[in-house]
Formats: sequence, C-alpha cells, structure tokens
Amino acid sequence: MITIIRQTYGMMRIYLFIMLASWLCITSLPTPAGASALDKSVVILMYHRFGEDQYPTTNVKMEQFKSHIQELKRGNYNILPVKDIIQKIKNGESLPDKTIGITIDDAYLSVYENAYPLLKDANFPFTVFVSSGQIHNNPGSLMSWRQLRKMIATGLVDIGNHLVDHDSAVTLSLDEVTSQINQAQATIREKTGQTPSLFSYPYGEYSNAIIERVKRANFDAAFGQHSGTIGPLYKDNLNLFTLPRYALNENFSNVDRFRLVINSLPLPVTDVTPDNAFLTPADNPPLYGFTVNDSVKNLSNLKCYASAGGDLSLERIGPTRFEIRLEKAFPPGRSRINCTTLAPSGRWRWFGQQFVVINNQ
Repeated sequence: MITIIRQTYGMMRIYLFIMLASWLCITSLPTPAGASALDKSVVILMYHRFGEDQYPTTNVKMEQFKSHIQELKRGNYNILPVKDIIQKIKNGESLPDKTIGITIDDAYLSVYENAYPLLKDANFPFTVFVSSGQIHNNPGSLMSWRQLRKMIATGLVDIGNHLVDHDSAVTLSLDEVTSQINQAQATIREKTGQTPSLFSYPYGEYSNAIIERVKRANFDAAFGQHSGTIGPLYKDNLNLFTLPRYALNENFSNVDRFRLVINSLPLPVTDVTPDNAFLTPADNPPLYGFTVNDSVKNLSNLKCYASAGGDLSLERIGPTRFEIRLEKAFPPGRSRINCTTLAPSGRWRWFGQQFVVINNQ
C-alpha cells in the first residue's frame, strides 16, 4: 500500500507540473510550416477497462472516454491501425504529425459492451492485446472469442499477443516465455484467423533476455506500459521492442491531460543507462543517464521525475548528456522515470522508462 501511495504521489507531481504549464498550450496546436521531423509525433494510447468504476487504476469513466473520442474527432489527428504505424516506421516511411494509435490490453468485456460501439461509430481502428488462456478461464468478465471475431469482421480491430495467462514475463523462465508466446499465437490464430504481429508485455515488465525471446518469435514490435512519444529516430536509435504507450485511467484521463499527451512530441535519446529495465539488487538504484539528440532545443527546461520519489536532480554533462544519481533504491515492483521539456511550439517533449524490481532476485 505504501508503494502504491508513493507511486501515485509521484505521478501526480508529474501531472500537476505539466498541467500548470500546459494551460497556455492545450489546444490542438498546428505543426509550424517547415517543422523538422523532430516536431512530428506518433502517440500510442493504452486502455484496459471502460465504465468499470470499481477498478479506478485500470478503468476510464465513460464520460472521460467519450471526451477522448470527441477530441480525436475534432482535432487535427490521424488515427491509424497500430500495425500500419509500425510497418511504416520499419520501412522508414514518413508518418503525418499527430499520428495516433489505440491499444487496449486484456480484452475485458467492457471493451465490447462500452468502448467498441463508440470506436466503431467513430471509425477508429484499434488493437486488442489478448491473453489467450484468460479468455477460456474468465467467462463473463472477458470477451468471448465470438465477440472478438465480430469486432475483427468490421475491419477495425487487430489482435495482439499478451501471453497465455497474463503472467509477468519476468516471473517466468525464458523457456516458459517462449512456450506461452507460441501457445498464444496458435490459439489466437485458430480462434480468430489472425496471426498477431504485435506483442504487449503484461504489466509492461521485461528484461533484455525476454526482449530477445519476443524478437525470435518474429513480432514486428512490442509495447511496454511506460509513457512517451514515438519519433522518427526510433527506427535507428531506439528499440522497436520497448515502445512506449500513454496509459489512460480515471486519474489521468480528463480531457486537458488527454489533449496534452496526444499533442506531445518525442524526446529522442540515445545511450540510455542502464540498458536493462530489469534490476537486480546489485543494480538498484540504477546509475541513470541518457543523451538527447542535439537538434532538440530548450534543454535548460528539461526535468525528470520518479514515480517513487517526485522530481529528480539532473546533472548535465556536456551539451546533451544528462545523468541522475538516485538517492534511494526503487521499491519492489514497477517504478518509472519520466523526463519532459517544453518545445518552442508549446508542445511537450516526453521520454519515459519503466523499471521492475523483483524480491529475492
């Protein structure tokens, strides 16, 4: 409980800081004429439950979700299938600014009953990440295969792989990870006719070794649950198998915050340390650092925040290298660091990373 309170407090610090500055620029800002590639963005959204008020940490209220749909309809946004976005990134093709992809994890029944009718009416494509065993084991709380097939038949829905039992991959052996990937692929193909090309790590938890197993399974990309905006440098400089998504829940879904994240820009970084999101006791706290692309301006305004500890002290080493020395180890479970800076256009650049610490590892 203490860990949850600390994480919630830290995330609220991030939210309040950004919202204070965003009041000046929360409208759908146009991309300036002649803007560079760094001033274009791809934002992937992540939802779980809709209108299930007893689960506030994974749920969005229906009035919140309806406001999201309305904003996407009336703003200058380009809502594309996530698999198409990934293919264009892999092929080095350009994407329009404010490209938006919609993902939903876990296939809860409220997706079918509450979200799907609104998304269908808006003609918005989306990807549902399915844990194949959970569909069998939780009738009544998750969608059925028949309901998934009905959505797929509209041409708006793709299915992604989310393992079999929704286990955190870091709690499984590598062979178990591979086995669950393959079993889920086979079941999804049998039940829906689709072979998933996208993978989502349950709880956003992974290690470098797990990433390699996912790559070997021939997915095109994999997503975590850390905040951030995808930019044009991802193909060359960042890992398509650790892509960020903005998580939406009741605490972070009012329309102003939603408008802020869907207008956010990438904060392109390289040479991130540590290079593994899975921390052992010897690695915790991590020696954290990154180098920002030298085309990014306003780095004097760069700030970083930790979910377990509020704002962080940044040490600038040279023109574009930044490092943080955390005073305390991350607690067991998931922790996040988010770094943001305000671009000259008034849009926020955003880079985030999630770490996981397991007891007795």
